[in-house]
Amino acid sequence: MQFSAKLAAAFGLLLTVAVASLVLAYWTARQADQQLARSELGHRLYSAHLSVKSDAYHLFKELSDALLIGDRDGGKTERRLEDSIRANLNDIRRMTAEEVALDHNGRDELEKLGHLALIESKLQRILQQYASVARQRQTSDTVAADSLRQLLDDTVDQSFAGLIDSAVIQEQKEVARADAEAEALLRNLSRTSLTAAILAALLAVASVYVLQRGVRVPLRKLTIGAEALASGHLDHVINLRSYDEFGHLARAFNRMTEEVAARQRAIDSSRQSLEVAVSERTQELQRANLALQRADDDRRRFLADVSHELRTPLTIMRGEAEIALRARGQEVGPLREALKRIEETAKHSGRLVDDLLFVARHDAGEARLRFERVDLPALVTKVCEEAEALAIKSRTRIVARIDAGAGVFRGDATKLRQLLLVLIDNAIRYGRQDGEVRVTLANAPVGFVIGISDDGIGMTQDEQTRAFDRYFRGAGAAERYIDGTGLGLPVAKAIAQAHGGDISIVSRPGEGTTMNVLLPSRPKLEIVA
Repeated sequence: MQFSAKLAAAFGLLLTVAVASLVLAYWTARQADQQLARSELGHRLYSAHLSVKSDAYHLFKELSDALLIGDRDGGKTERRLEDSIRANLNDIRRMTAEEVALDHNGRDELEKLGHLALIESKLQRILQQYASVARQRQTSDTVAADSLRQLLDDTVDQSFAGLIDSAVIQEQKEVARADAEAEALLRNLSRTSLTAAILAALLAVASVYVLQRGVRVPLRKLTIGAEALASGHLDHVINLRSYDEFGHLARAFNRMTEEVAARQRAIDSSRQSLEVAVSERTQELQRANLALQRADDDRRRFLADVSHELRTPLTIMRGEAEIALRARGQEVGPLREALKRIEETAKHSGRLVDDLLFVARHDAGEARLRFERVDLPALVTKVCEEAEALAIKSRTRIVARIDAGAGVFRGDATKLRQLLLVLIDNAIRYGRQDGEVRVTLANAPVGFVIGISDDGIGMTQDEQTRAFDRYFRGAGAAERYIDGTGLGLPVAKAIAQAHGGDISIVSRPGEGTTMNVLLPSRPKLEIVA
């Protein structure tokens, strides 16, 4: 049951008791007023009957004295007494009517009115008899005296006295009954009021006990739960199985605790993930720092290598120029030879500078290419033929295998030739003596794949990772070819990426190396017929 319903029930019960008490008090007051009014009216009726009785006997005495000894005040006392009797009789009649209004039965009051009518009738006849006696006295005193005696004995003392005494006794009984009823009513009302007060007090105490018990236990459990939550005990559960507002509040509190615990777990997980991410990022930064350090080392080595590479041709050119300047007469041959060597050295230096410039422009996203239709099968065949001159010294065989249906590619033929020459030259230099270099051209789902494989020293995993770093040379490469600058593979990769492609390495130490060049078909390939 809802606590609000309990509160409403208790309030309704107390309100009912209060209304019942008010109704009882109002009814009690009405009954008391009515009973007091009846008692007071009974006393007044009793007093009026006594007055009628007293005035009637006083009137009869005055009338008798007037007949016996004469009227001393000319009948004033008699008239006053008659008026008083009639006034009392009228009051009795009016008060009897009031009794009828108070007592809805009214049967006793009707009898009283009938008895009152008899009294008035009897009083009127007695007055008429007194008048008759007074007329008889004018003719005979003896007859008048006998008539007066008979009137007093028979009519007044017996008939009228019986009527008036009966009325007085009846009113006396009515007064006693009304007083007894009033006392009984007051006693009953006192007991009823006391019982109602006790009942109201018991109901109030019971309601307060029930409400207090319904509030104290849930509040204590909710307080314990709040303190547990404040202390960080997120596994605390408020065990309140009621279905009132406190039960709903306890269940909502438990759901809130579960949500807080879930969010705390999520925060802990996020913190752990963040710590892992920070750790990973730190490791990445460390690796990047190492890469930057290696790049800086490579740059320093490159500057030293470039300085060495450029110093040698410059020295050669200066020496050749000095020889040419020392030549005498018309010795044209030595001058021509010197100028030819200077020209070759300058070309070599220019190619080195061009490679450096291309790589730098590629890194800046400004590589310059001359796109045209390139017949890849023809280009690969031509490059393999040119590379045979490089393979004479190591007696390396160059074997080309081109898939049927290879097509036309839009690219820079000069740069593609340079790319292939670099890769084939590396394969020849680092392959075995009397070995074989295999060059393949095949179709791929996204374009073409050119593969250059050797059977030489191979590469470690670390060397494969850093092979395309500028100025990097593996240990085996440095031992077998001391004149390299480490620019060949970076230049080749830059050319491939400038065409939208890439170069990948497949190698194992001592088992040779395969360089795969991917050239995507963008725009759409045109097949050579």
